[in-house]
Amino acid sequence: MKNMFYNCISLISVENLSNLNTKNVIDMSQLFLGCSNLTSIDLSGLNTENAKFMSYLLMGCRSLNSVNININTKNVITMNYMFSSLPLRSIDLSKLDTQNVKDMSWMFWGSGFYKLNLSIFNTKNLVNASYMFGSMSSLEELDISGFDTSNAINMNAMFYYCTKLTSLDVSSFNTENDKRMDYMFRSMITLTSLNVNFNSTNVENMEFMFSELSSIKNLTVKLDTHNVKNMNYMFGLCTSLKSLDLSSFDTQNVEIMRYMFDNCKSIEELDLSNFNTGNVKDYLGMFNSCNSIHRLDISNMHFSKMQLFLNFYTEKPGVIIANKDIEKMVKG
Repeated sequence: MKNMFYNCISLISVENLSNLNTKNVIDMSQLFLGCSNLTSIDLSGLNTENAKFMSYLLMGCRSLNSVNININTKNVITMNYMFSSLPLRSIDLSKLDTQNVKDMSWMFWGSGFYKLNLSIFNTKNLVNASYMFGSMSSLEELDISGFDTSNAINMNAMFYYCTKLTSLDVSSFNTENDKRMDYMFRSMITLTSLNVNFNSTNVENMEFMFSELSSIKNLTVKLDTHNVKNMNYMFGLCTSLKSLDLSSFDTQNVEIMRYMFDNCKSIEELDLSNFNTGNVKDYLGMFNSCNSIHRLDISNMHFSKMQLFLNFYTEKPGVIIANKDIEKMVKG
């Protein structure tokens, strides 16, 4: 049944779905994709006991004001983009069986839900959670306390641009197999605090991971970063952040730190004395517009004259910088 009603843009309603014998249907992906004028849908009459694929099921149904999703999903393995771009404010997902789902990427992307309780979701087989809640600009409450992420390998941009979410609990996350965390919390502009304690031993990319958390004052970060290569804009635009403890960071393999702390305007002290930057090729704007900083310990970092100029030319006079390279250049 893949694409069965795809792009039926004049379709307003579908009745008597229970008259369809769908017992042997395996693929229901993109079933109503692009039905932009569909106002309501009741899927409860469908026999979905053998369905495996439900990707893009309702994506783009921009006029939908009611949906009954009480269906059997025990064998479904893909739910990516399933509810993407829906205007609905609320939805009952308590009957969804997600025990075999591997792909939930972009599942709720751009949808209008203001509250989601997914604590009952069984995610033991989840592999891909990329952009799962991305661009949910109306979301105010999210309960993912029951998430088992032990098999997830991709969490990049998972909460990207959730601009109304003020709190988020990710303490249950097991990230030992995860490989991507870039953009994970980017642009959560109303979030006031965040505690991240992840086993991230396999992650290579953390660029923009915490960028533009502009309301956050308390950020607790404990990460295994020994394989990370890219920290581009990692904390950029965290304009309200007062302090940051990065003593757990191992930066021996990092190659890019471009704009890593760009516009962290409220930080007064920053101790990066544990940073080993022997492989860093790009420091451009690393401390750009950190205008409140009065002590910066970068004693184990090495800079050329050009790198120094590009990093510190915006800093206010009198800032104390602990670094031998800088001391030599100042004396010279």
